[in-house]
Amino acid sequence: MLLICAASGKLPKLSRRHIVTYIIGGILSISAPMSLLALAAPKLPSSVITMIVVLSPLLSYLFALTVKLDTFRWLGLLGFLCGLGGVLLILIPDASLPDPNMVTWVIITLLAPVFLALFNIFIDTYAPPDDSSLRLGTGILLAAGLIMLPFTALLGDFHLFPGMNSEGDLAILYATIINVVRWWLIFILIKMAGAVFVSQIAYVIVLGGFGWQALFFGSTVSSFIWGAAALLLIGLSVNTYSKLQRQQIAVKQ
Repeated sequence: MLLICAASGKLPKLSRRHIVTYIIGGILSISAPMSLLALAAPKLPSSVITMIVVLSPLLSYLFALTVKLDTFRWLGLLGFLCGLGGVLLILIPDASLPDPNMVTWVIITLLAPVFLALFNIFIDTYAPPDDSSLRLGTGILLAAGLIMLPFTALLGDFHLFPGMNSEGDLAILYATIINVVRWWLIFILIKMAGAVFVSQIAYVIVLGGFGWQALFFGSTVSSFIWGAAALLLIGLSVNTYSKLQRQQIAVKQ
């Protein structure tokens, strides 16, 4: 993305506000949540991880209320409670997870959507509104990489190319390309259609988590997990509908 910025003559700005946006945005959106997800990935089914991650839109609404970025909506509260019910369906029944010891990892992973929700609030309240999507995304990714560099060096977990096997190298390259495209598109879509539209990606994440788990690992999930997924999707749809309804009322007024 930095090369694209340089080619287009739009390098990330380095004002105080921009630098703070890059650093805090990098911590909240990548360094903290992605490190948690990377640690939890070998410990939990991918379907469970994806369901937990999509709690971020519901938590964003809850956090937005505290800083008065949004107004109270009964449907919004109902959506949050449905999402909470989905999490409880994962945590409480013994049959929901393949191993009861996974509950600890589920609780740890719950911090990831908290960080992502805080990122949404931070960007909405602090990020320079007139900057381009490409520059903001590039600055946040660069900051996240620089923040993680000393941690990976201290832990001896820094990956140098070529690695021990080509599959590991390719996995990192694929993840890099996916993140470049994702970040660029997210900022573009938010400016074009708004955060409500972009939040619909949560539905794709849930379905993708189940699909990739079935395709690559050939595993099945319990009825409790299916119930949790249903509650999460209902919560997201109710919350999204209430946002659209409130926006339509505001436009008419």
